[in-house]
Amino acid sequence: MTTETDYSSFIDLEQAKKDLVIDPMNPTVGMIQQLGYFVHYSGLAIKARRALDEAKLRLDTVEAALKTKYRQSLSEDGSKVTEGQISAAVNLDPNFRSASQKVIELTEVKGYADVVREAFEQRKYLLLQIAKDNSVEKGGPISVKAAKAGQERLLGLMEKNVAAEA
Repeated sequence: MTTETDYSSFIDLEQAKKDLVIDPMNPTVGMIQQLGYFVHYSGLAIKARRALDEAKLRLDTVEAALKTKYRQSLSEDGSKVTEGQISAAVNLDPNFRSASQKVIELTEVKGYADVVREAFEQRKYLLLQIAKDNSVEKGGPISVKAAKAGQERLLGLMEKNVAAEA
């Protein structure tokens, strides 16, 4: 397992809100930034998932060790020990409570990370729709216009070359 990390400010929600904004006057900038943002926030979601998985593993390890400890200590006098007694002792142990709290906190962090990642997924679709709408407003698909302009430039250059050779 990795060393303990402070995940209390793992996802900066205010920064994510800023990064999600699309400038309606210049959506091209948003299109250019989209992939980088998506990779960044997807990476944070993956790290949050890993941290949660590690915390759950630690909780399971702490719980198993405490069950063994309390099973032995409660049965030292020879009396019968029930699973309920062992569970109660484990649940009251500060180490178990601390590990449980960490799982709860990281579950919340992972939830935020997943929501932000999904928001950038939605942002992608919005940018695609804006590009489509802009293309229609300007008279057709951008790629067709660019190809046509390129062809016209090429024909113009060819005509100049033919005229220069004549």
